[in-house]
Amino acid sequence: MKAVLPPHFSVTQENNEMLLVIEIPNPIVPDGGSLNEAVFSEVARECDRIYFLTGVDLKPVLKRRESCEGAGTGYAYLGMKADLVASLKSDVLPQAWEERLERQLALWKLASSVPLSLKVNLLFQIIEAKYPETNNQRDYPPYLDDSVTPDPRTEALLLRHFVSHQKNTVMTQVNTQLGNYCRYIGVAEGFFNPKDLNHVRVVNSKVKLISDLAKQIINAAITRK
Repeated sequence: MKAVLPPHFSVTQENNEMLLVIEIPNPIVPDGGSLNEAVFSEVARECDRIYFLTGVDLKPVLKRRESCEGAGTGYAYLGMKADLVASLKSDVLPQAWEERLERQLALWKLASSVPLSLKVNLLFQIIEAKYPETNNQRDYPPYLDDSVTPDPRTEALLLRHFVSHQKNTVMTQVNTQLGNYCRYIGVAEGFFNPKDLNHVRVVNSKVKLISDLAKQIINAAITRK
């Protein structure tokens, strides 16, 4: 476990509780924030990464915080299980963090337990964080022929449009592509209806596609040997 955590993290046991200890010599406290928030944000992103890598939800709880002379030490209860270490691959290193990956991992975690249309939106946000220009035809090749399979990234975008927008709220170019896509997946062009069993069946069948794309993007950003 220690091998995948930052050098200022350690694990200790107190009163039969496994605690993660975070020692921050010069903590960066957000404007209007607190040292507690600074410590917990570091814990949360590490737990989000562990969830992505292992599927284990540690659900950290900040137990206490100590500080002196500008230094901060946080203790977070993780509820860690003994098999967690074995489930982490040996090539995983402490993460070289950047803001986009923090957001993507948080979105991945959120997407694990939400209704279908929200899951599609959250997973697409992971893709969009990497490829933000959704009108860029190189990143999202236009879907102009409903007799062929769309580019996977374009399909993810159109699937997001289908579960998110009423027909007349999408700009004309996208609306044309969305109409093509609706014909491709065999549903009437319009708004996703969570009570329509055919809509639910079709979108469920496409969740793996958008999930795999999001997972590939995050995997590529995970620091490894």
